[in-house]
Amino acid sequence: MARKRDTSDTSRNGSSEAWKQRGNAADVAGASKAEAGAPTVETKRASPVRGRRSGHDDQEERAEFAAQVAHELRAPITVINGNARLLYDERAVLSSHQRSQALADICDEAERMRVLVEDLMTLAVSPKASDVVDELEPLGLQSVLESVVARHRRRHPERTIEIEVRLSRRQALGVRRYVEQIVDNLVSNAVKYSAPQDPILIVVSESPSSADVRVMDRGIGLDPQHAARVFKPYFRAPKAAAMASGTGIGLVVSKRLAEAQGGRIWAQSRAGGGSEFGFSLPLARAQTAARQGASATASKMLAGAAAR
Repeated sequence: MARKRDTSDTSRNGSSEAWKQRGNAADVAGASKAEAGAPTVETKRASPVRGRRSGHDDQEERAEFAAQVAHELRAPITVINGNARLLYDERAVLSSHQRSQALADICDEAERMRVLVEDLMTLAVSPKASDVVDELEPLGLQSVLESVVARHRRRHPERTIEIEVRLSRRQALGVRRYVEQIVDNLVSNAVKYSAPQDPILIVVSESPSSADVRVMDRGIGLDPQHAARVFKPYFRAPKAAAMASGTGIGLVVSKRLAEAQGGRIWAQSRAGGGSEFGFSLPLARAQTAARQGASATASKMLAGAAAR
């Protein structure tokens, strides 16, 4: 006996592109909503009235943030659900290409959800330096970057993403999954806010005490007054909010992860147009020596206490 299938929400045109278009339409609607209600940060001295309203304003920002998160989760779910139902429908007549496209859409949107959920979990935990000190290890940054970039190249085959390493044999000190999360967020932003034909360049260099990673694009750029504020919760630069939907939590999470590993993060405009988002990590050699020295001191103190 043939199984009954629920196809009430399935597109009847036999093309998974219809569901993708529905998801894109939801994105456009969300972008307009974000543009209309994008929160701003007041730089003038607060009046007593404004001070009394700060709690109310904070609640509004949190409500807007929750609405943005809900939209960012709803859009990929719509695409995944639609394509899954289409593939499940025995009556749907699909070509091999259409089936492959439907599966690709499901994979892409599932990855989009994974990144958002990972950022939300990190934001909730908000790791500090004391939380990750035992996880720090020497990292080959080129290997980390190539792993992240490979995923983005598969998802965006039309994009040119280049890696340029100007680093000696010294390694950076960090937690691999956190470094990958930072790079993933910065590259995702570069892809989102630049044209498909514009290349994205990732440069790794070093200073006397740190390894620096810079993700550079030729996109919409960044106004100087927003350079520091883009890392604050609930804030999105007006140009970014007008161009695409989003929550802005990726940059907030990236800042906290960079600082938890003893590094820093920054954003600035590029000469000739576009943006540079970068972060630094301590070099492993100096940090490892410091850690070994601290361990030796602790051992001597324990030995002295035992002798007494």
